[in-house]
Amino acid sequence: MIESAQQSGADWHLLYIGRHLDSMPFLDDLSAFADRVTIVETSTQGRVNIGSLVRENTDAHFYACGPESLLDDLEQAVRASGPTRLSLERFTPRGVIADGENSAFTIVVESSGQLVPVLPEQTALSALLEAGVRVRNSCGEGTCGSCEVVVLDGVPDHRDSILTDEELISGDCMYVCVSRSLTATLTLDL
Repeated sequence: MIESAQQSGADWHLLYIGRHLDSMPFLDDLSAFADRVTIVETSTQGRVNIGSLVRENTDAHFYACGPESLLDDLEQAVRASGPTRLSLERFTPRGVIADGENSAFTIVVESSGQLVPVLPEQTALSALLEAGVRVRNSCGEGTCGSCEVVVLDGVPDHRDSILTDEELISGDCMYVCVSRSLTATLTLDL
């Protein structure tokens, strides 16, 4: 991400938090960016006050990965701060309670009109791939975001670990590797 930010000319800063320096990879590589990297060793410096960090950087777009407790603290701080943007990458899916059952539904592929049935024991992604519809995908757990698809009609049953509360409410996209439908059909921008 640093290489990409550098190439695009983005203004960035990395806060690298770890318990002990000897367990934190990439320290040598990061030394080349000394003025843009802050390293916090919590065993000697204590925990970072995530709430203060967010309040002091309300114009930032935070990108974070790490343990659930850190990501939960960051989500809560961003929610309290207002318009700050947040993108998270989780190591494992968070526990998501499904709104609906694993009922069968049909996906309408907008570009072709193709109807793709999704069986109760099947994911939307597997049904699409079996039907020959190409969809980018990677994790299969609703954590990476690569299978995001725009929802044109219908109500998705979000089961991912990515979307914010506002994005969940808008219902205009979904991650087909884990999410399903609360309506009989979903029209997707594929």
